[in-house]
Amino acid sequence: MAVAHALRELYGIHGVLIMAGVPLYFGGHWYALNIFVPLIGYGVIAALAAHIYSRVALRRLRALATSPETPDQSIQGGHSQ
Repeated sequence: MAVAHALRELYGIHGVLIMAGVPLYFGGHWYALNIFVPLIGYGVIAALAAHIYSRVALRRLRALATSPETPDQSIQGGHSQ
């Protein structure tokens, strides 16, 4: 879900830059890169950003779960400690 959202934003920024006249294109026999750079390049950027975000969120969740302020939720023998 985060990857799709990031891709929409990257494609939107790319479109705005092209409409503003920024030369984001390849000429000559490199014209195929006009499709592959946004398609593959932005996909990789979005996937890396989503992966890093998920790792940071997991680290924060683990820190919260092991913090001393969190009550112990372990159950042994049907009784909570």
